[in-house]
Amino acid sequence: MRGSLPSGWVVRKLGEVLSQVERPVRVDQNATYRMLGVRLYGNGGYVRETLAGRQMKASQLFRIEQGDFVYTRLFASKGTFALIGEALDGCHASSEFPCFQINVALVEPQYLRCYFMQPWVWRAIEGQSSGTTSGSRLRFNEKDLLRMRVPFPPLPEQRAIAEALQSVDEVIDRSRAVIEQLGQVKKALVQELLTRGLPGRHTRFKPTPVGEIPAEWEVRSLGDVADVRPGIAMGPDRAPLAHSHPYLRVANVQAGNLDLSEVKTMEATAEEARSRCVAVGDVLLVEGHAHIEQLGRAAVVPPEAAGMLHQNHVFCVRVDLSHCLPDLVAHFANGPRGRAYFRFFGGTTSGLNTVSGQNVKGMQRPIPPLAEQEAIGRLVSSVDAQAGAERMALDAAQALKTGLMQDLLTGRRRWKGSGRDDN
Repeated sequence: MRGSLPSGWVVRKLGEVLSQVERPVRVDQNATYRMLGVRLYGNGGYVRETLAGRQMKASQLFRIEQGDFVYTRLFASKGTFALIGEALDGCHASSEFPCFQINVALVEPQYLRCYFMQPWVWRAIEGQSSGTTSGSRLRFNEKDLLRMRVPFPPLPEQRAIAEALQSVDEVIDRSRAVIEQLGQVKKALVQELLTRGLPGRHTRFKPTPVGEIPAEWEVRSLGDVADVRPGIAMGPDRAPLAHSHPYLRVANVQAGNLDLSEVKTMEATAEEARSRCVAVGDVLLVEGHAHIEQLGRAAVVPPEAAGMLHQNHVFCVRVDLSHCLPDLVAHFANGPRGRAYFRFFGGTTSGLNTVSGQNVKGMQRPIPPLAEQEAIGRLVSSVDAQAGAERMALDAAQALKTGLMQDLLTGRRRWKGSGRDDN
């Protein structure tokens, strides 16, 4: 925190208010344990529950209790600090999760949690982290954490700030839960519609290489109804110079949508920019990924990405609209049958799982009549519209929270009981 402190605030080293604790657990190698894990989203992350078991060593496993303050060394610069609540009480963690008890006579635990939600704090942590590889492998040592100096308002003001931010957190959590639930609804709906068709429309079904489908449908290879095009190989000659163009990477292609929050540029000729760019309605499909479960994930190109290029680890699938709709191609690739197909054909010799263009072209999928495809698309789009509205509400709540943190956690805005004005 820069500048003079607000009246009544003090700066303390975290070592004055945190005490590291270890509760080693003797591991049964045949058991499965509730473990702490990390989930990353956007530019931040959070600690969550996951499952792990036999791979953990006895010397690496510790019990976590409600009220503990934990973080993960590996992802500290992404905001993965957590105050353990009731839901995670009794979980276990590896030694990558340093654990502390908070001196509640000096610090409101929720205030400390809120402080570590600030991106500028993460950036400061990144500057103090050490590592030998890229930023994603940097680690932040707990000794450096305990040396950090943090500004603290009086305890009643800490509680008031925490309550204000927690109320916004509740809105954010509800929005995230709704979005996740709608994602599950969409997944189940797409699976039903792409195997059984529209509700009540079909009474006769037939066995096919992709499972049982309505008798009126056909099965065709993707290469029969679409042009599958590889991307541009990256190399030193692609460093942006005089003719840079935006291009789409694997990170941009998520399952069901393009993430355009960070689009990089490459050097390309005018002919490449003309002939190798993506168009609205193209389906982008991941050709190579370190995790085989992510191989083949697909998204349809929206208007804002039209004209961009794509790298060689992303296929561009341009479908014949007289036979099938792009959305249904992406839904099938992202669905359980598409996932199973890419797991089967994906392979690696260098740690990167890849799928060949021939295998992508050879992927068989059910083809309903075009009118039924359009009706299926409308049903799925209705769920997407609900999720889109919820994401807008989530964005608004997150923006509100960011503004409140900047004001309340710096003392720029004081709560009324602090003896200062509210502005």
